Amino acid sequence: MNSTLNYKKHCQAAKLISCVMERGHGESVVQALYQKKHILSIEYSTGRNQQAPMGLKEWHEVDMLTAVVSPEYAEEVFYDMYHLAKIGETEEGMIFQMDLLSSTNYALPDLTEIMIFNEKEGVN
Repeated sequence: MNSTLNYKKHCQAAKLISCVMERGHGESVVQALYQKKHILSIEYSTGRNQQAPMGLKEWHEVDMLTAVVSPEYAEEVFYDMYHLAKIGETEEGMIFQMDLLSSTNYALPDLTEIMIFNEKEGVN
């Protein structure tokens, strides 16, 4: 029983939003979404697939992005990601959202204020 309480104490409900987009958009999408405090985590990578439409074989590269988001902000982040990744403008993308059983609420502290203070004080 005690371990269940600890589990609930350190976990929270979350949504997983995954997006596959045209190569070259992923980094700018991550940078735009980084400013939103309700994104619990975000990952970005690139991939390659060999397509063979109508007998032509060529490599096709894409950016892949996965974000874990608080449920109350999932629709907003989904909308932002859809537009930032230009999913509706190309035929090379897709985006989907699903529930996660849980996500830890551990996070690294935002050290921006400490860094600014140290720069003002001349601390290295």
